[in-house]
Amino acid sequence: MLRREGKTLATYGLASGPQGYRPLREFLARKLKRDAGIGCNADDILIVSGSLQALDLVNATLLARGDTVIIERDTYQGALNRLTRLGVNVAGIPLDDAGMRMDALAQRLPISSAAASRRNTSIPFRPCRTPPAPSCRRPAAPNS
Repeated sequence: MLRREGKTLATYGLASGPQGYRPLREFLARKLKRDAGIGCNADDILIVSGSLQALDLVNATLLARGDTVIIERDTYQGALNRLTRLGVNVAGIPLDDAGMRMDALAQRLPISSAAASRRNTSIPFRPCRTPPAPSCRRPAAPNS
């Protein structure tokens, strides 16, 4: 593959157009249909060159100056930089073994309820170098 497509891949797929490497988009469209029942075609898929490009696109679409974003406190510095540049309020929530600490999240939510009335969007972000997402089962909170 690298011998055949290496020059094209080295340009982040731009030879296929601005949406990314077309053969990969075609493969993903077939896989989404087969494995998830999602009917789409290659033109519905965008391949980005990295997580920061994806964050920029999502943030520009969903966020406005003054919005509050709840994010994992210990997160990717690039994500924090992008949010700061947009002028949004960042609320970092500490983590435990099962993900965001629900007690810390519950304390933070009433403060941002005015912003939440306008828009409530959750964008989980786990760059490749972090551990996989925790299991969906959260242990019961201790009575304290």
